[in-house]
Amino acid sequence: MDIKKRLMEIATDDKTSIKSYVAKTILSDMKSYDGSPKEQAKAWYNDLQNGGCSSGMVGGLIYYTDTHKFYNDYADEIDALLDDYAGYTGEEIKIQGANRRNFYAWFGFEEITRQIVEEDLKIS
Repeated sequence: MDIKKRLMEIATDDKTSIKSYVAKTILSDMKSYDGSPKEQAKAWYNDLQNGGCSSGMVGGLIYYTDTHKFYNDYADEIDALLDDYAGYTGEEIKIQGANRRNFYAWFGFEEITRQIVEEDLKIS
């Protein structure tokens, strides 16, 4: 499978979706890793799994103003992801306080990344 081509397809399929945003981020950020496109995507994903968005590795999701905007832009999709998560784990994620949108933005980005890498790209 041509990893870059598949990410490009995802990025352009529905340009207003969270999946498009994440695919564009993966395409852009994986370039800083060595190896084939598959190795680059896998290394980037491993870093995200280890540190999460909270590590600052996703440049567009560092500051509260950015994470709040991201959540507001993709709230319906993120809320659906939260419902799906509750459905398959039996546990509802509840975050209280001012940083709720920040947490949900990171959750949405990380979950869509997992779906793209594991389901669309078949990298694990």
